[in-house]
Amino acid sequence: MNVGIMNTYLSRLCSVAFMVLVLSACGGGGGGGGGGGTPTAKTTPTTITVIDGYIKGAVVCVDKNKNGSCDSGETKGETGPNGKVTLDIPLEDVGKYPIVAYIPADAIDLDNPSAPVGKAYTMAAPADQSAIVSPLSTLVKRLIDKDGKTTAQASLQISSTVGDPSIDYIQSKNAQARMAAKMLAELMQDPSKLLLPSNTTDAQKQAAMADAMLDVLPYIQSKAQNLSASMSACASDIGGAGCQEAVAKALSGVMQTASITGASSSNTPVINSGGRTDSLAITLSGTYSGNALGSDYSIRVMDGGSTLGTATLAADINAKRWSFTTATLTAGSHDFKAVVVRNSDSIEGSASSLYTVKLGNSVIATGSSNVLDTITLTLS
Repeated sequence: MNVGIMNTYLSRLCSVAFMVLVLSACGGGGGGGGGGGTPTAKTTPTTITVIDGYIKGAVVCVDKNKNGSCDSGETKGETGPNGKVTLDIPLEDVGKYPIVAYIPADAIDLDNPSAPVGKAYTMAAPADQSAIVSPLSTLVKRLIDKDGKTTAQASLQISSTVGDPSIDYIQSKNAQARMAAKMLAELMQDPSKLLLPSNTTDAQKQAAMADAMLDVLPYIQSKAQNLSASMSACASDIGGAGCQEAVAKALSGVMQTASITGASSSNTPVINSGGRTDSLAITLSGTYSGNALGSDYSIRVMDGGSTLGTATLAADINAKRWSFTTATLTAGSHDFKAVVVRNSDSIEGSASSLYTVKLGNSVIATGSSNVLDTITLTLS
C-alpha cells in the first residue's frame, strides 16, 4: 500500500477512535449500556413565604452556622412581590437548618405598599417547618431553642394563643393571627425596648426580643381578638389608616407586668401574703415580664393608692427579678402591689395581685376572762 495512503488511513482511524473515547466519557453516542440518562440532582427547590403582610425584598437564607444572620456562602435569595422566594437548597441541608429572613428597612410590606417598613428586623422559622417565616414562626423557633420543645409542641403553644404558625394566615383569613402578627412585627422593629449590654450579638438580641414577645403574648392575644372582632377597618383593610391607628394605640400601652413573689423583714425571714411581722419596714421582692424593661421603664411599688418608690432591678437581667425595701410604715395591715411604668409618660401596665402584710407588735392575752380574774397581756 502506498505510504501516503497508509498514513491518511491511520490518521482517520485514530480520529475515529478519539471521538469514540470522547463520546463514551461524556455519556454521548445514544442510549443503552447504562452510562447515559439524566444527571442526579444535587439540590431541591424549596419555596418559602415571608409574611407579616407579604414582604417584598426580604433576604432569606439557610442559616447553617445558626447565628441568626444570612452570611456569605449560605444558600440565600430575595422575596418577590408575593413574599415568596425559591431556594435551591443542597440535598444534604434540607430540613437540617433553620431559615432566617432579614427584612431591611427598605423592604415593602404589602399590607402598606406605599412606604417601606422603615426599620430593619429579623424573623426565623425552625428547620422542619420552614415554608412560612413570620412573627409566629419566630416564636416557635425560640420555644424550641429556649425550652427544648419539639416543633409540634411549640407550634401547639402558639396555635392555642394566636394562630397556627405553619400556615399562611392571610390566605386562611385568620384575622386574629394576622392582627397578632402585625403587633408582634411592630415590636420586633423596636429593640430599644430591650435592656441589653452594648456588646450583645445579633443572635442574642433576637433571642431577647423573642423572649419579650413571648412574655407579652397574652396581651397581644387579647388585643388581637378585640381588634379583629370589633374593627371592620382591620377586617377589610389591615394596612389602612384606621387599622394602623388601632394597632398603634394597642401597642401604646405598657404590656409588661410585675409581680410580688415574697417579703421579709429584719426579724422575719419569710413573710407570706396574709402574714405578719413585728417590724415596721420590710423588703418586697418579685419578678417582671420580659427583657423589655429598657431605660424608659421602671417598677413602681405601691401601698394601696400611695407610691412607696421605685424597685431595684437585679444585675442579671435574665433573672428578671426586682427588690424594694420600704421606709418605716405605720402599724397595721398593708396591701402592697407592683406595676411597670413607662417613665416618659407615666403610663402604667396592669398592677400585680395584692400582697397583704400586717406590720407592728402583737398582743397576746392569757388567763381567764371572768370578772376579777387576772389577765396577763404579753407585748411581743
